Amino acid sequence: MYDYIYANGDSFTAGRDLADFLYVPNYPLQTFSSWIKNIGYVEKQGEKYLKKQGQSMNQHIAPLERRMSFVAKLSELTDTPYWNNAISGNSTANTALNTYKDLLYLNEKRKGQRILVLIGLTNAGRLWFPNPKNPSNTLILNRSTGFKHREEKIISDWYVRHSNHTDLHLIMANQLNGIITFSENLDLDIDLYFVGNPLFCHRHFDEITGDSYKPIVDIIKSRTIDILGGEDIHEHFEEERFSSSGHLPIADHERLAQRLKDKLWT
Repeated sequence: MYDYIYANGDSFTAGRDLADFLYVPNYPLQTFSSWIKNIGYVEKQGEKYLKKQGQSMNQHIAPLERRMSFVAKLSELTDTPYWNNAISGNSTANTALNTYKDLLYLNEKRKGQRILVLIGLTNAGRLWFPNPKNPSNTLILNRSTGFKHREEKIISDWYVRHSNHTDLHLIMANQLNGIITFSENLDLDIDLYFVGNPLFCHRHFDEITGDSYKPIVDIIKSRTIDILGGEDIHEHFEEERFSSSGHLPIADHERLAQRLKDKLWT
């Protein structure tokens, strides 16, 4: 049905933790709220492993995780080539920026082909923040694991004091709408859908309050085809369903891939 699959998004789309068996083998599943207290141990084990390999996370583990993600699983199920350019920590802004660049490239290389575009949603409290040492180019507001640079904390504190959830969600919605409009003006036959996850699923749409915003929100909701972890994942945050750094195990990726195949390959 499709000639090619393109995906972008944050760590859930990138398959974060799917290769954590390399550095924390047999790590037990945990609740969504408990992973943070264990993250120090997990990160140290990852650093030890990578030091032995002589490679970085982005060189060694991240490519393997993307090859295990729901995007790769969908590719296998449908025998369709794919490109998953999701990056752990991505903001919607960085996802949009890279998607623009990637679709321009595909517009030249795959002109006239039918492309399935899957964009993973993420938390609205993530800002585009250029960082040559971090490909996500993202500043996460009120980062639970702390900040590496003084400037990051200053900017985060400013946003926390002077912004609100509705404004941040509206900015994010406009960035997602920009991807939709951009994709409609290329020489490609694109079907574009959003994929939710625990960081942004159906219940988060309700945080964009006010009836006047409904037309903007409905555009995003109508294109949200599925949720990694299931439509009701937000009801299971206190169950032991989450991996070493608060993501989802491979079974959830496999189930999502099958659901997407059933919905889109008819």
